[in-house]
Amino acid sequence: MNRQGNDTGEQYRSVIFYNDEEQQRIAEDMIAELMEAKAFPEPIVTAVEPASKFYVAEDYHQDPQPNDS
Repeated sequence: MNRQGNDTGEQYRSVIFYNDEEQQRIAEDMIAELMEAKAFPEPIVTAVEPASKFYVAEDYHQDPQPNDS
């Protein structure tokens, strides 16, 4: 939990953020199905948490295109 390869820390955790109860239910149901099917050798530790306020990044962070000139 909280790792990717040799990297560890909370920034490497697996999480699904939901915006409404339906999204939460879908995520939790899918995790339960995968656990029941023993789809992975280790338990699924992905957290399911409510999404917080989303802030759009500045324009220069949006889909940068190569300069053709």
